[in-house]
Amino acid sequence: GKQWYQRRVRAEHLEHDEEEVYRAALRVISSAAQSNPIVQAHCIEQGYLATLISKLLSQPEKLAKSTIFTISAIVRNLPAGLDAFSSLQGFNTISTKLALSSHSPLQRAILTLYNDLLRQEKVDGSTTVLAALEPASVMLCKKTHTLLDSTATPTDVLEETILFYSSTKQFCSQDIKQIVTSRLKVIQDSVGEEEENIKNAILLSLS
Repeated sequence: GKQWYQRRVRAEHLEHDEEEVYRAALRVISSAAQSNPIVQAHCIEQGYLATLISKLLSQPEKLAKSTIFTISAIVRNLPAGLDAFSSLQGFNTISTKLALSSHSPLQRAILTLYNDLLRQEKVDGSTTVLAALEPASVMLCKKTHTLLDSTATPTDVLEETILFYSSTKQFCSQDIKQIVTSRLKVIQDSVGEEEENIKNAILLSLS
């Protein structure tokens, strides 16, 4: 709290033309907002969340990854943050960014945010996230299909994709389930922590 107010970020820092100023503001916000509901609420009230969402689609993918990380720090584990994110069309924005992305670190960042919010929703007994995702379901399922079907998808992205599918399979076509099942057959006898994580994620998605 105190350190945050001593290093206060103003809205113009997030609108600055110089990328380094913008990135510095992101670092301060992310550090201060992480698991701090007072700072999270402040970021929403000051319009920082709205600004970050509005800038996301026009940003290059490496910069967008940092923006996603900061958005995550503001909204995670904060019911009011989730509501604000949804009302600001955040889900549609990040769904569009994911659909357009070929940058694996950004794909993983978006999928991780989705999965964190979906896990939070299960604990809360809410359906806010799934309801917000439904309008973008066709776009998301197409991207899920592409990531799961490609042998070039990195392991960490593949794991997050399978976890995402396990929470949203009600929106997806049957052929995605077949792809996931095929993946399990391919790695069934593999050893290693990464392969074990993927196997566990697949088994969860098929349960």
